[in-house]
Amino acid sequence: MKNLWGGLVKAKLLKQWNILKGRSTRDMDPAERRTHGRAVKMVEKELGLLDDEEEEPEAEREEEEDEDEIEESD
Repeated sequence: MKNLWGGLVKAKLLKQWNILKGRSTRDMDPAERRTHGRAVKMVEKELGLLDDEEEEPEAEREEEEDEDEIEESD
């Protein structure tokens, strides 16, 4: 049952993140923009979306290292 609630919470957070990301900040004053930015970052942190850009190069480096190890063992 705990996993079910965790999944529902993540689904609600993802829905909120989609709403926040789609909202225009053009008409917001600076204080509202800061609040909006913090809310987006908090939701991204909870969902684990912040490190997506950083993980891709690491994965590529690991693949290259694996290929180098295979070549060295031949």
